[in-house]
Amino acid sequence: MTKIIIALTGAAGAGKDTVADYLVHRHNFKKMAFADVLRKEVCDAFSLDESVFTNRETKEIETSKLMLIYCKNVEFISFVNKETGSNETSFNYCPRSPRWIMQCWGDFRRAKQPNYFINALKNNLQATDGNIVISDLRFNNEAVAISGKPYRADIWKITNPRHQPRSSHLSEAGIDQYFIDRWLDNSGSIQTLHDLTELFYETVLWGAEAPAPCSEAAV
Repeated sequence: MTKIIIALTGAAGAGKDTVADYLVHRHNFKKMAFADVLRKEVCDAFSLDESVFTNRETKEIETSKLMLIYCKNVEFISFVNKETGSNETSFNYCPRSPRWIMQCWGDFRRAKQPNYFINALKNNLQATDGNIVISDLRFNNEAVAISGKPYRADIWKITNPRHQPRSSHLSEAGIDQYFIDRWLDNSGSIQTLHDLTELFYETVLWGAEAPAPCSEAAV
């Protein structure tokens, strides 16, 4: 059976993880993210548990745990100081939010190797059996990498009018509409989002041959 790969894109807070978790629990998808390697590296650099970077309630909250002086990667500190134009020592003593650190770390890696996170995810795709949902498609080059053979991922954009973009960072700019296969409107309840996810999944699974729902009279 052909492996199904669904990639989710959308602004922070749009509902990507909610959709991904539904596919994991309902249909046994394996959940992956381009940021999996990023989070591991940041955790190692700051000697922190991954929960610091995955907790939705605290992603935007600045914490002294993430001051640059606590980072063990000197190259990263130099990169951030150069990119921000800061030469003041006090800059490295400022508390930072998990999202800010992760965005900077992504810039740091991509500055040297544009496909750094793409290559890491491709290796995981090849090594994993079963269907896969990618929960954080953010850049056009990521869409290109998984849109061609041997992958051909189905790309869903999730929109949520209740959550406006929280950052002007490039990772929140969105991908070109050309890459998007389906639009998922998350303006209703969680149940509605789950129902739409189920409908989209069945469409991907069956394509043009999707069976029509059975009526009680036909049973």
